[in-house]
Amino acid sequence: MLMAFLGFMQFINSPSVAKSILSGAGNSLVLGFALLWWRRSGGARWSLCELLPGTRGMKIFGLLLLIWYLFWGFAIKPSSIPGMLKGQLTILVLYAVLLVVFVRSLRRSRADITEPKGLGENRSIVFTWRGFVLACAVATVVTTISRLLLLPFAALQVLVLFSFYVLAGLFLFIGSVIYAGSAKAHPPGA
Repeated sequence: MLMAFLGFMQFINSPSVAKSILSGAGNSLVLGFALLWWRRSGGARWSLCELLPGTRGMKIFGLLLLIWYLFWGFAIKPSSIPGMLKGQLTILVLYAVLLVVFVRSLRRSRADITEPKGLGENRSIVFTWRGFVLACAVATVVTTISRLLLLPFAALQVLVLFSFYVLAGLFLFIGSVIYAGSAKAHPPGA
């Protein structure tokens, strides 16, 4: 279902039916090789939680991001940088809010992981090559059919999907704020 939805979204970016098929096949090939390399190199032995950066890693990423922003902010076109009150303050406040929500959510999720789970709560999706090929085929077929039949309605689709993404983003942000602000976000001694 998800792959059909993603294929439906993709057709707008495709200039022709042939490009839709080539794009789907090319993306599938790249993802397939990446998955093959990941599985052969032992990547499947770590959970996503184990791959998340710790406190030291977050500080390093934060410092690198700050250096990146400062460098490109002044290297590209310093005269185009808006004044502090005209735009930068808003962006800095948004970054601060998102950083607080991110850090608190990370703390909460780590606290949730250390708690024992009940039977049946830890269900994971099992990867199979058959499922991967089927998902890629579904996305490519839906993209191609959508390109053939729905191109006259592309503007409507962009409007509907953009509205969906904005609403989904707002709901995810509100959910993250609620999750980060709940009682478990601050375990004793943290």
